[in-house]
Amino acid sequence: MSPNAIGQIGDAIIPLLGGIFATLLGFRKIGKKPGQDVSYDEKMKKLEKPLKILGSLVFFFGLIQLARVFF
Repeated sequence: MSPNAIGQIGDAIIPLLGGIFATLLGFRKIGKKPGQDVSYDEKMKKLEKPLKILGSLVFFFGLIQLARVFF
């Protein structure tokens, strides 16, 4: 595998992991559970939908980047 391909794989892993993190945060699988902190719950009410949508988009962007390395 060429050094260029290794760099491209590294570039694809960053949005993959970031998308997974944002999506899990949007679905509240990570972070504080509902009811533990009122101010956190208020912030998450505003951010849940954008985190779910944008996190998924960033994840799929990373998948596309990764697919371009191998195909």
